[in-house]
Amino acid sequence: MDSPELRRTIIAILSGPKAQKINFHCGTRTVNGSIFSQVIDRLRKDKIHIDAARSDLDPHTKAQYSADDRTLMFKSRFFGAIDSEQGVIVHESVHAGFHVIGHGERFMRIDNEPSAYLAEAFFLLFSNFSFDQLDRFPEELQLAFTIALNMQSKKQSSVSQDELVLLRNAIARFGIHFLHKDNRHGTDKNKYGRGIPP
Repeated sequence: MDSPELRRTIIAILSGPKAQKINFHCGTRTVNGSIFSQVIDRLRKDKIHIDAARSDLDPHTKAQYSADDRTLMFKSRFFGAIDSEQGVIVHESVHAGFHVIGHGERFMRIDNEPSAYLAEAFFLLFSNFSFDQLDRFPEELQLAFTIALNMQSKKQSSVSQDELVLLRNAIARFGIHFLHKDNRHGTDKNKYGRGIPP
């Protein structure tokens, strides 16, 4: 079910100062305001769809991006009312943004999920979350938040190789696949390499 109000919410979050402030390199990936602007553009042109009130999402999954359908899926059309949900929107929008620009040969998909978790972590950091507030959040997000704090304190724009390996391993350990779940079966590299045209 398309939700114009949720579409407006997502555009407002991605164009807002907290999302636009995100700027880092994670392995072969870069996440910054430009990525979110690309998603905003495709949302406005209805080249990325919104599907709200999805009852078939995994019980532990609040939102998901489907590259096959070019669709951001949510359990509720009211999603995004609180900062933690807005962080999830940022996370899934990173996947959508990578789909927009295409994967090509120069990007490693192993960096996609760590990049999305770090973007979510930076969004929460810019929303004045503290580590103590994340005790019920996934452990991979807690680790990403710690890395974001460390990067901020050292004024680093790139994830160190050691921290990237730690985050990749945490994501693998807690059951999140390196290949985003909608791209796992995509054997046609060109399908995802081309991106979403303007």
